[in-house]
Amino acid sequence: MFVNRSMDIVFSLIGITIGIILLPIILLGNLIANRGPLFYLQERIGLYGISFKIIKFRTMIKNAESEGMQWASKDDFRVTLFGRIMRNLRID
Repeated sequence: MFVNRSMDIVFSLIGITIGIILLPIILLGNLIANRGPLFYLQERIGLYGISFKIIKFRTMIKNAESEGMQWASKDDFRVTLFGRIMRNLRID
C-alpha cells in the first residue's frame, strides 16, 4: 500500500511539472489562434445522477452550442485553429 501511494505521488508530481512547463506554450497558442478564454466550465452528470462542473480547454468558438448540443464533425466550422492544433497533437 505504501508503494502504491508513493507511486501516485511521484507520477502526480511528474504530471504537474510537465503541465506547468506546457501551460505557457498553450496560453501563447490560445492568444494567437483562439482569441478568447482558455478554459470553460461544463456541467456533467456523475455517479448516482449527481451533477458536477469540469474545467476544460476551450477548442471551439464561444457559444458553439447556442442552438443546442450537437456532435462535432470532421471539418466543423465551430472548431478554432487552436482546437485543430490540439486535436492534431492529441492533447484534447
